[in-house]
This record gives sequence, structure tokens and C-alpha cells, in this order.
Amino acid sequence: MALSFLFLALILLAILIPVIFFEYVRNNVLTYFFFGLEWRISTILLFLFLFCLGIGLVGFKTSIKGINSPKFETKMKIPSTPFVCVGLLLILGIASTSYYVPSLGANSGLSQKYGPYLGFHGDNEMIIAWDSSLSEPALLVYGTEPEHLDLDQESTVEPWSLNDKNFHHYVILTNLTPNSEYLYKIPLFNKEIYHFKTAPLPDSGEPTVFTIVGDIQGGFAGEREMVSQMVQDPDGMDFTCIAGDLVNGDDVPAHWATIFHSKGYGRISASVPWMNVPGNHEQSCENENCGFRENYKLFFQYKYPSNKVSLPNTPDYGLYYSYNYSNVHMVALDNFDNNSYSQVNNYPQGSFLTTAQLEWLDQDLTRNTDMWKFVYMHVPMYSTGDYGSNRILIDQLEPIFEKHHVDAVFYGHDHHFESFYVNRSSTNGTYHFVVGTGGAGTDDLTDRTELGDRAWTGKFLNVSEGEYDTTQMYGSEYQLFGEMTYCYMKVKVVGTIATFSAIRSSDGSSIVEFVISK
Repeated sequence: MALSFLFLALILLAILIPVIFFEYVRNNVLTYFFFGLEWRISTILLFLFLFCLGIGLVGFKTSIKGINSPKFETKMKIPSTPFVCVGLLLILGIASTSYYVPSLGANSGLSQKYGPYLGFHGDNEMIIAWDSSLSEPALLVYGTEPEHLDLDQESTVEPWSLNDKNFHHYVILTNLTPNSEYLYKIPLFNKEIYHFKTAPLPDSGEPTVFTIVGDIQGGFAGEREMVSQMVQDPDGMDFTCIAGDLVNGDDVPAHWATIFHSKGYGRISASVPWMNVPGNHEQSCENENCGFRENYKLFFQYKYPSNKVSLPNTPDYGLYYSYNYSNVHMVALDNFDNNSYSQVNNYPQGSFLTTAQLEWLDQDLTRNTDMWKFVYMHVPMYSTGDYGSNRILIDQLEPIFEKHHVDAVFYGHDHHFESFYVNRSSTNGTYHFVVGTGGAGTDDLTDRTELGDRAWTGKFLNVSEGEYDTTQMYGSEYQLFGEMTYCYMKVKVVGTIATFSAIRSSDGSSIVEFVISK
């Protein structure tokens, strides 16, 4: 009898699917990963509707038939079909959990094990971090040959706030030789021998390849497909960046477990430096008593010029920094170091940078004149997405970028891909890329009710074809191309040539490519 009610509930669920997800059912643009394949969400919902309805009808019919049969009364037997249906449901449930939320157990307070993961930490320095249940300092051994890991350093240990079972370990390796391969091992963590390469000097002539994306937010399906494409790229990558919103909530253990998962960024972070900036979701919490960006700051302790000192009337010290790789200068900005001011004055979050950060940015770019200059942060300056262009940020940053001839700017926050070429009449101009497409879901930009005349007419935005009326959006004269899909940016610099490629996470195909020289 219980099985009959189970299958009846499944039939009702099938009926509710098109009702609950009506907006997605009628939308023929948005996509999501369905066990590794990027399908339209409407197609996925149709599959789930037919699956639930089919299993429900077959199971309900056969279970009722079994109950009413003489065999049920005499031998307490019913046909095997309902049990097969239940088995199919269990298989789908287990497969879905494994694929979409493999780290669900982290929310139960179980001990976690993350890392190791790397980050540049000043010239000829590397920070290596890991997390485990070990509360005492652990030794990291390293060197340039596997048989001679004769250098060592003991970890600094800090407790977690996510649970009382884990501890964060890190070491900062200094005086490393530029452009050199190192191997390292953490005996009390595991038996693996890892490796990394230090940054080449600016005059080395070495090419640079890096990837950048924003807005993972616990979207493991998109994250794992994207990282898989990164790993398969024959050019490799020298470092990788996330432009904010690594998680959906800073105090959600399962989201951190997802970002560190061995099939996500944990697949590459032991050998590829991982250079991130915080987003608005790193300051979001499910619990009222959590600290401001508390766990992000624990995991990613880059060499911040603020020296971890908070300015008056600010919620936190600035998490901005810069670093060099060959002839490329990277600047990571913090949209939220002045968040209190934005909130008090009712401005969009992430709109105001502190004067200290702006002055540091100007001085930093002044010190690095003869290099490629790339900047990344979380909140867009230019976008046709949900948040749109941010005139406040543009007024603060564009004069600095133009003064120092910044070559490209990357950001997330809006969940789509879009490209702009700003101030193209000046020397080279500056490319801007919206790339909040790391797995959190893509936004529907075809809704004219919400977006007005700046709404897209389909999945693609191709301004060169003149099909779009976006004059209501500030900066529309700079637009180039856009697509609603999961993707990441790959940047390759060889001498005086830089190539920007937007790459789809589903199959590694190219959305669009821009090449500039200087």
C-alpha cells in the first residue's frame, strides 16, 4: 500500500514540474549541465516530467494490481515492476547526488580535507595551504629534484570557524628561483609529491597563459565541466583566477567543499596558482553571527598591501593585491572594502572602492609601465545583464585605466558572457569582459519586461550585425559580442601579442576571440 502512495506522489510531482518551473518551461534559451551535457533547461524539465510520470503510472498501476490479486491475499506477493521502478528512482537519486552535490556531507559537521592549493605571494614567493583535522603544525618538504626534497618549512595553523574539527595550514616559501620547477610533499597530509613552477622574470620572454571566470556559487556541474576543459587545453595554464563568488554563502561548508573538490578546482590547485578576489556572496551568510568574509580570508591569504589593517568606517581590510608573471602584470581589486559606505548611502553593493585602494591602484600601475596590464574584480563596469553598467565604478576606475593603458578588465556578478572595447579611440583602448559563467546558472537576458530595450533577442548578442537596440544601457557603443552559456576566459600572451578567448565549458569550443598587439 505504501508503494502505491509513493507512485501517486511521483505522478503529482510530474504534474507540478511544469507549474513550478513555468518560466523555465517556456524559455528556450537558458541551459544547464545534465550529467555532463549542456541541454536547454526546458528539455531537462521535459525529461524529468516524462520520467516521473512514466515511473509513477507504471508503478502505481502494477502495485494496485498486485494488491487486488488473489496471490497478494494468499502469499503476500506483488509483481516485481514497482520494485524495479523504485530501483530506478534510487539509481537516479544516487547519480544526481554524486554529480551535482558530492560534498553534501560537509554540512553535517564532518571533518574535511582540502588542498593543497597554491598562490603567488610576492616576488619569488609561493604560499601553499591545506586543511585537515591535524591541529599541530605540519612539515612541508620541497626541492627541485624528487630524490632531494631537502628544504623544509613548518606550517602556521589557524582554526576553522565552519566546524570545530578542522584546521587551516599554510607555509610561505621565499627566495625561490624564478622560472623554476619545484616539487613538494606534506608527509602528515598524504603521500603525494606535488609540483609547481615559479613566475618568470618580466624580461624572460616566456609566454603566459591563464584562465579566469566568476560565480561558481556551489554550481558543481558547471565547475567540473569547466575545469575538465581547462585541463585538456594543450597550452596548459600558468595560473587561474576566480573573479568572486566562489561560494553562495561564506559559512556554507558544502559550497567550500565543492570548490575544493578533486573534480573541481581541487583538481588543479596543487600545481596551478589560484588567484582569486571576493564577491558579494563571500560576505553573505546563513548564520547571523558569522564574520565578514571570515572563511574566504582564512583560505586565501594573499600578500595584501593593506597588511590586514582595516580603515576607519570600513567592514574589513582590503583584499586587493597584484603580482607579475613574465611580462604580464595582474591586479586583483576588492569591490567590497568600502561596503559600509555603499550600504549607508543606498548605492549598489560593490560600487565604491576606498580612497586607499584607488591610490594604491594608481601607484601600482605606475610602477609597472612596460608590461601587459590586466585587472579583475567582481562587480562589472559595463554589462547588459541583471545589474547592468555601474556608472559609479566607471567614474572611479576608467580615468585610472585610461591613464595607465590597462589592456583588459575582467569581472563576474552578471551570469553571462559579454565583451566590450572601451575607449578604442585612445591608445589601444581597453577590453572589458563579463564572465560570471562558472556554474551558478546563466541569466535570462531576453526578458523585455525586466530589461526593456536592452534585452537580448536570443541566446547571442552580436552588435556587429546591428540586430540589437541597447541604447538605454550606458556604454552600449562599446559592445562587441555576448552569449548566454557556461564558459571561461583564456588569455595567452606571447611577447607583444595577447589573445583573449571565450571558451564554452560544455565542449571547449570557442565563442569569440580577440587578438591585440602592443
